[in-house]
Amino acid sequence: MENVEIGFSESEWRLFRLIKRIPEDNKITAADLAEQLEDSVRATRRNLAQLAEKEFITPRTFKVTKEGERAYKKHLRWWSAITWLLQSWGLPEEQFGPLADKLLCGTTPQMVEGIMEQNDKARINERPDAESEYIDNTDFYGQIESGSYAEGICFWNLEDNSGYFRRLSPVSDWFSPQSKLFIELEKSRLELQWISNDVQLVGISYYMIGRERFQQPEGRVISLPIMAFSFTRVPRYRMLEGQLDVTVKVMRSGGNDETGEMIRQEYRVRIELPMLFNRSCDSAEKGE
Repeated sequence: MENVEIGFSESEWRLFRLIKRIPEDNKITAADLAEQLEDSVRATRRNLAQLAEKEFITPRTFKVTKEGERAYKKHLRWWSAITWLLQSWGLPEEQFGPLADKLLCGTTPQMVEGIMEQNDKARINERPDAESEYIDNTDFYGQIESGSYAEGICFWNLEDNSGYFRRLSPVSDWFSPQSKLFIELEKSRLELQWISNDVQLVGISYYMIGRERFQQPEGRVISLPIMAFSFTRVPRYRMLEGQLDVTVKVMRSGGNDETGEMIRQEYRVRIELPMLFNRSCDSAEKGE
């Protein structure tokens, strides 16, 4: 059963959910938030100060921090399970949010854990033939034993592919087929080793939490956060299969040996990371 620790009061959680729905580029003011919450500006400012003290938002601009993102994802799963329960009771949809806020923050963690367990069982019962589970926005810290693991990896070509036929990307020849998976608190990552001497790696761009990111290599190693990957869990084989669509940017020779001219090229690639879950989680056979 999942361990639940509630990090918000009811009013803080309502406010934080509202902040998360505001576009990132929009200016946030206490007065606007109070109006939307139908609460006093004084109470809203007090809750904003509490969220900032917990380092879930920045003090003056009220933007969600990395720690806030992590807390939101955890609590949203629990909150969503509670809304599922309310829906199963036949309550009107407009009551889901306020009641879920109250139940999440006003009841015991043990009760929320019980609701999560009911929710998981119901999902299995709704899909008795289900053989896999989709997982995203997690770094697996606390689910997989901390440490480093040697993992095989594939680079599939996303350009000019059609139908059921897949082919490896040219970048497969430039990266080592072995990667290192690190499971650490707030630092879970996949390290890729660049092995080509003829092609220079500029960096890799990818999307995480709706924003495009660009990662540059350090020497011959480039790191990608596990949070950016989406995973499919296959319980029958105790396997996790992760994937991330990226653009690999390189510099390579333009074909004129006399001038030594280098040209920039980009390759759209799907990184595929198959992980044997029993090895990573249970026996924890670590890579060197």
